[in-house]
Amino acid sequence: MTTIRGKIDNIAESEEEESLGCTNAGRVAAPEVSNGVVIFMCGSCNKVVKDGSKALQCEVCNFWHHIKCEDIGPDAYKLMKCEDFNLHWYCKKCNGTFSRILPSVARLEKEQIEMRKEMSYQTKYCQCHYLQPEG
Repeated sequence: MTTIRGKIDNIAESEEEESLGCTNAGRVAAPEVSNGVVIFMCGSCNKVVKDGSKALQCEVCNFWHHIKCEDIGPDAYKLMKCEDFNLHWYCKKCNGTFSRILPSVARLEKEQIEMRKEMSYQTKYCQCHYLQPEG
């Protein structure tokens, strides 16, 4: 996982979050700068997330969250920080949104696959039917 300092240049646009229905939408995950020090606010408690704090950044809203605010234990945090696993993490607010949306996305994907199969069949049928010589 990337550190707080490593994410300064990678800040999400609130319009995209809003379109996804994220409850952090409209809030900006942009850091504040005070006396040359970059300060991020926790997306859960709205308190400062200091560099070196035990915190995770949500991949949807891009807010940093203290692990205590998200009920993440120290062992789970250590595992999530391990870059060997390439884990993805969403805060409670965004995770709730996606858990409601995901079944619809899966259904739409299945319907799209079925439609492509049907179109492929129809295209083959039409080519065979109309390209045969008359008589």
